[in-house]
Amino acid sequence: MSNMKRSFGGLLFSMLLLAAPAMAAPVGGLPVTPQPPQPFGVWKATVRWADPHSVSGPNGTTLTYTYHYEHIVALTQSDCDSQLSGFASQLNVRVTEACTFYPY
Repeated sequence: MSNMKRSFGGLLFSMLLLAAPAMAAPVGGLPVTPQPPQPFGVWKATVRWADPHSVSGPNGTTLTYTYHYEHIVALTQSDCDSQLSGFASQLNVRVTEACTFYPY
C-alpha cells in the first residue's frame, strides 16, 4: 500500500509541476487596467441650527433670523464627513445637505 501511495504522490507532484506554468502570471506581470481620471473639485455640506438673532437691515430696520447655517467645504470626502459628523453630533443641529462632490 505504501508503494501505491508513493507512486500516487509522485504522479500528483509531477502533474502539479506540469500545470504550474499554465497558472503562473505572464512575463512582465499581470495587465493593469488604469483607473479613470478623478475630476478636480470640492466636497460641500450644509448644516443648520436654531439661533434666533437680529441683524440691522437697510434703512434702519431690524431683520430677525431663526436659523444659523454653516457651510462646510473640504478637498476630500473623508474631511467633509468628519467635519459634518462634528457638527451633527451637537444638539439641535440638522444636516440640510450631506457631503456632495462639486467638480470645478
